[in-house]
Amino acid sequence: MSEIVVWGECPVGIHVDTETGRVTRVVVLDENLRYPEDIDTPLEDGELAVSTEGYQAPWGALDVRDLKGVERVREDARRALAIAREGGDEPWPAWQFGY
Repeated sequence: MSEIVVWGECPVGIHVDTETGRVTRVVVLDENLRYPEDIDTPLEDGELAVSTEGYQAPWGALDVRDLKGVERVREDARRALAIAREGGDEPWPAWQFGY
């Protein structure tokens, strides 16, 4: 199965050294992470709730006449959203700053 991206939103704490003018640390406040309600309800208008790494809806490239294929991919997207919400079976990897 291809990777599906779940788009969430969370605040960050930015540590700043005012003497050197440098950002010394960025801390993601993951306890305040917000998720979309479902794969078709993004957090902000115009954004995707889930996507492929190419920023496309996972089911968007499929032939809409292939209802079984579209529904299978939509179910995979809902499973990805559930895993993101629940945290999965293993600890999350270290958070990255930006892409």
